[in-house]
Order: sequence, then C-alpha cells, then structure tokens
Amino acid sequence: MIKQKRRVMSKFKVSISIKSYWQIFFTSFSFLLLSACTTHPIPSATQALSQKAWRADGVFGYRDQGKGFSAGYIWQNAGDHFTVQIIGPLGAWHANLQQEAGEIILSTSDGKVCRAKDAETLMQENLGWSIPVEYLRYWFIGLPDPKVKSKIIPAQNDQTKQIQQAGWIIDYPSASKILLTQGTKKITVIINHFSA
Repeated sequence: MIKQKRRVMSKFKVSISIKSYWQIFFTSFSFLLLSACTTHPIPSATQALSQKAWRADGVFGYRDQGKGFSAGYIWQNAGDHFTVQIIGPLGAWHANLQQEAGEIILSTSDGKVCRAKDAETLMQENLGWSIPVEYLRYWFIGLPDPKVKSKIIPAQNDQTKQIQQAGWIIDYPSASKILLTQGTKKITVIINHFSA
C-alpha cells in the first residue's frame, strides 16, 4: 500500500512541468516582494523640491477587473525628462518609456516603437494596460503634479500620507510602498532602492 502511494506521488511529481514550476516560483516570489517592507524612504516634500534627478527600482503589481500581473521597473528621472524600463515575469517581455522633446516614446521587446504626447494612452493602445507615468514621477517623491489640481492629506512626520489627484487616490502606507487606486484599477509600487 505504501509502495503504491509512493508510485502515485512519484508520477504526480513528474507531471509537474518546468513551466508550472516557474509559474509557482514567480507567483510566490512576487507575493513576497509586494508584501515586503524595505528601508529606503521616499524623500519628504521639502527634500524633493530641490531634487532634479533621481533613480528608483523595484517591483509593482497591477490589478484591474480581476486581472493582474507583477513586473519589475527601473525609473530614472532628470528634471523634465524620464526613462522607465519595465521588465515582465522572468524577463519574458520588456517595455521602455522615454520622454524626449515633448513626446513619449514606447519601445517593446517585439521591436515595436511608438510615439505619442500622452504616456497612458500610448501604453493602453499598445500594451493593453497603463500606469499614470506622468503623475507618478511626482508621486514617487511624495508630491502632487503642480500643474493639476490636487488635495493633500499630510502626515505628522512631514511625509505625504495621501494625495488625491486626477481621479487617483495615492496612499503611502510605508516609506517604501505606494498604493494607487482609480476605480477598479489598483497599482502597488514597491521601492527597493532610491537614490538622488
């Protein structure tokens, strides 16, 4: 009876494909990353005012209407210009966003290069999803976009507790986590490293 059970278990183990193994591994790994609390603080509003260039990397989780995914990112900001690299699970795909001469350029791993004035529209039309890139460059450092009306609920420690802007609610539950909500769309940004 014991030998029979061992044979069944052996067959079950063999039936798990390498693809399934990586799917299980990445799902678990992404969950750990998204639930982690690192120690790289978001600059306070007073510090951020004097910063023209900064770099951040980490992971983000995207969820909308019951569907979602996780991806890595590398964000480089220099004044009015930014470059964002987005890396899919296990490097299966990537997308690069760059602001250049007043327009946004999107390049993807399949060789597609597209240009537009609006980053969100460009991403939605070519990737099937979007993040508020042009606002997020300010929200990353705890500030609202100065060109758009906003409501700020400050925290006692001089860091921004919540921003309400352009239909988004931006929460800062910890120094390295940003939660973005707009209707059914929810984005969790984890900052692993930040330098300025």
